[in-house]
Amino acid sequence: MKPVRIGPIPLAKKPLITAVVDVPQPADKIVALCCGAVSLFEFRLDLLDMRTDVAVKFIRAIRARTRCGCIATFRETSKNRARRLGDLKEILPHVDAVDEEITSANVREIVRAARGKIVILSHHDFKKTPDLAAIRKMALRAKTMGAHVFKIAAHAKTQKDVARLLSFVGQSPLPCVAIAMGALGAISRVTAPLFGSLFSYGYTGKRPVAPGQLHVKRLAELFALFYPNPPRRGVIHQ
Repeated sequence: MKPVRIGPIPLAKKPLITAVVDVPQPADKIVALCCGAVSLFEFRLDLLDMRTDVAVKFIRAIRARTRCGCIATFRETSKNRARRLGDLKEILPHVDAVDEEITSANVREIVRAARGKIVILSHHDFKKTPDLAAIRKMALRAKTMGAHVFKIAAHAKTQKDVARLLSFVGQSPLPCVAIAMGALGAISRVTAPLFGSLFSYGYTGKRPVAPGQLHVKRLAELFALFYPNPPRRGVIHQ
């Protein structure tokens, strides 16, 4: 597969941590919280709920303080449906990648608008883990739609669900991020890179953004424990 970079960060070289920014906080506080262990930031614009100009200023403030790649994620809600596409187009020039749900109504238009950026097409199943054939079908669809990365996040009811989800990574037709959600799936947040999953997510607010998600500081501690020579590409500029 063709190597993928999100901004200055090459994927699939080492286990990487993505910090999920879903709560407005001072840029210095967020950067300090990540302690140089983070390589990517995901800005959850649907949860931040900022005016577009404020969101751009916020993203630029964090970019100015790090060497990290930046991902924009703007899930559709009843509140933002009318403005989401226009707002996202304004924000795209200020990030390196966009993460869009593969089943969203505007997915094809967003893929076109993100030309020149890395496109992550995602599927979330909060009830179950699909079988391998279904996951592969979604990944192939993402590939035909122009995705550079396919992300599958599914609720694990059993350990076999976790194992099946992680085993898919080696079969994926695209570079892949695999996440088993829920209490049983929490281990995947640390072990998925062993199977080739590109990065793991840690939350920066007061609560997880998805079931089983670990706080970014805890995730960094576990990565430092289990993976030798953790990447330092996201360190703060001195």
